[in-house]
Amino acid sequence: YKTFQVGHFWHQYLQEIILRTGLAEPEDIERRGERRWTDGPYGWATGSGDIAPCGIPKYGDFVVDFKTMKYHDFRQPNIPAWSADKYECQINIYMDFFDLEQGLIVAICKDSPHDLKEFTFTRNQPLIDAIYTKWKIVKECITQKIVPPDDEEFPLPLRGPDA
Repeated sequence: YKTFQVGHFWHQYLQEIILRTGLAEPEDIERRGERRWTDGPYGWATGSGDIAPCGIPKYGDFVVDFKTMKYHDFRQPNIPAWSADKYECQINIYMDFFDLEQGLIVAICKDSPHDLKEFTFTRNQPLIDAIYTKWKIVKECITQKIVPPDDEEFPLPLRGPDA
């Protein structure tokens, strides 16, 4: 039970620091975003950015997403392979929701020591478009009650975090 509470603690603690330093406003914390492409079920996506926008002096506005990690994952130089693609897609959809060009994933080691590191992303519009295209196809398949062919592939133009 305590393992899951650690993530909530870090989110709230860091969000409070951001508020107290004036880098965001209260309405920017856990901000809901949405994009609709058609009416009815399965025609929209929604989610909450941890902070959107977060104004970082000299660097501009970012959508910020916090990710707590076990030490084994945190000590890797990059986002762990098991979550890298998922996180890149998520941060790009958030950039689209909030009309931002930059995203920041703050990784938090939930084991001792409680280190932080960050991964920056620049908006990848081809990736965002590809994700929405996939979701539109899924909606169409559900509406028509068909299963997409097993051999159908939908490659995503992933780039990874900025260097």
